Amino acid sequence: MKKELFLNKNKAVGSVLSIWLVAVVLLLSVQAKAADYVTISRNLDSINFIATSEETENYETIFESDSTLSILPENSVVYFLIKEEKFKKGDVFQIFATGYPVHHPVTDAFVGYFNEITGEFKITKVLEERGLYQGQITKAFTEVKVGQKIRPKVAMDKKIKITTTDLIKEGIIVKTEGDYQMAAGNDVVFIDLGLMDGVKVGQMFKVYKVNKTKGDTILPDIYAGKLMVLKPKLLTSSAIILSSDSEIKNSELYKIISVQDQELKKVTGSVPLDSSSGQ
Repeated sequence: MKKELFLNKNKAVGSVLSIWLVAVVLLLSVQAKAADYVTISRNLDSINFIATSEETENYETIFESDSTLSILPENSVVYFLIKEEKFKKGDVFQIFATGYPVHHPVTDAFVGYFNEITGEFKITKVLEERGLYQGQITKAFTEVKVGQKIRPKVAMDKKIKITTTDLIKEGIIVKTEGDYQMAAGNDVVFIDLGLMDGVKVGQMFKVYKVNKTKGDTILPDIYAGKLMVLKPKLLTSSAIILSSDSEIKNSELYKIISVQDQELKKVTGSVPLDSSSGQ
């Protein structure tokens, strides 16, 4: 009898340990899975971008509006022509304005034009077979005007999968978002790496402030934070700052180094990242 009780007790303990081990494995699995993603808290619909004129030259424009105002408010009726492609009622477009040229802070080479997302509109009527459409402005982030360019909206999930690389890629932050003189966590910056460099959505980079030399002494670079690529173009990419140890200033030079796969596992192996995570 004692032997049976002993065996039964061991079986019970073994079952509890098995359940506990399974629970631990499942928990670690869920955490590791969560760590593969970063959830962005800010609005991704209004993320601006830098692009060459060749990248935007084929986009059509708003050529007319029923509004008598120079700056079109929400609910304004607009018209545009697209002959090559067919769209339907309910399709959503982004509106953007091409602005000033942007030059590389180190080489001074031209990298593209700054493009600002100004708003969105939805097609309300397909007026002619030859490609005349009527739309209604649903969102106005800044000043929407006749003559600004349009492009079909591609929805972007706020939960972005982290992408890593086996190759060490280095680049430079070209500028901060808009005309701001500095950026911090959850702000957008633009880097000099894009699709031509193999950069993908979700790729992570560490940010370092390039320190100046003092006489004959070369001072070490200072870790400033971490960023993630949101929208890569040919030569540049829009990226969001996930964390920052200090403000990233337009007046300073910052280099970026891609986070490697093995390094990322050490950082995110058991703790999920979000848009306010640390180093």
